[in-house]
Amino acid sequence: MANDREEAERAYRIAEERFLAGALRSARNAKRLFASLPALQNAIAAYEVHAAAAPARRGRNWYAVLGLPTDAITHDDIKKQYRRLCLVLHPDKNRSAAADGAFKLLQQAWEALSDRHPPGSAFASKPSRTQPRPTHAPRPRAPPSSVRTGRYGSRAPPRDWSSFGFTFTCPAACPRCGTRFSSVVSVGLCKLSCKARSYDATVHVRSRDSATAF
Repeated sequence: MANDREEAERAYRIAEERFLAGALRSARNAKRLFASLPALQNAIAAYEVHAAAAPARRGRNWYAVLGLPTDAITHDDIKKQYRRLCLVLHPDKNRSAAADGAFKLLQQAWEALSDRHPPGSAFASKPSRTQPRPTHAPRPRAPPSSVRTGRYGSRAPPRDWSSFGFTFTCPAACPRCGTRFSSVVSVGLCKLSCKARSYDATVHVRSRDSATAF
């Protein structure tokens, strides 16, 4: 029984689709032959609504039923198109055999789309190629070299370098008087002053325990 019902529904659906396609094609041929034929335009409008709603097995496209695009649609757009089609498809004014069913489909389309696009809202449209691209705030540039502080960049260095093991008391002595330098140094070349001889010495510090002054 279930299979018989499915086959019957399928056969009925095919018959409806073929009828609508044939009726719309014939009406358009009649329009080409004699466009001013009374009631012809209303009949074509009713056939077009049925044709737009025909593929129900994939879900009806209510936008197509109302003859609207699927983007950039507002509630006012839907309302305006719905009212226009009501004047064309109402059975009291449209004598086509398809008018009654088309008017019912029109009501369903209005209910579906007015819920989807309530008053005051808009359907987001796709950006066109002619629209300017959104601009972004430029990335902050690095501070100039004059602002940077050694290997730590713009960050302030530690207050007590000796606690990190990078600095230590100079192990060298003045090459002229032999007085031990008391300045804090690190590995590398540095300039140290001997107060006893008023002499500025160049010191090559190799490690905490090795340095040469000259």
